[in-house]
Amino acid sequence: ETKPVLKIEAGATLVLDNIIFKSGTATLEKESYASLKLLYQSLFDHPKLCISIHGHTDNVGSSADNLHLSSNRAQTIYNYLVKEGVDKKRLQFKGFGEDKPVSTNETSFGRKKNRRVEFLVRGTAF
Repeated sequence: ETKPVLKIEAGATLVLDNIIFKSGTATLEKESYASLKLLYQSLFDHPKLCISIHGHTDNVGSSADNLHLSSNRAQTIYNYLVKEGVDKKRLQFKGFGEDKPVSTNETSFGRKKNRRVEFLVRGTAF
C-alpha cells in the first residue's frame, strides 16, 4: 500500500486548504489533523527538508489583531510538528496578518481564501 505524501520541492509554496481554525482563535478544528499528519509524514520521509510556516488572515478586525492571530496560528502548526518530533531547526513560523491577500476581502469566499496557512519549502538542512 502506498501512502499519500505531498510533492515537495525547494522554493515551492504549499497551501493545505483543510487546515481550519475555530473562528478568531488559533485552535485547530478536528478535520485539520489529516492534513497535518500528511505534512508531518512528508517531513518525516524527507529528514533534511526545512519549511517556513506562514499564517494569513482576511481583513476583518484590526490589523494588529490579525497580525497577532496569524502569528499564533502559524505557531500552532509549528508546535504540532515539534510535538510530533520534527526538529525545531527545520521549522520557522511567521504571521503576516492581512498583508498578503490572495483574493478579495469583499466576498465571504475571498475572505475564506485569505484565511490560510502556507508552507514555504526552504530546501534542506545541513
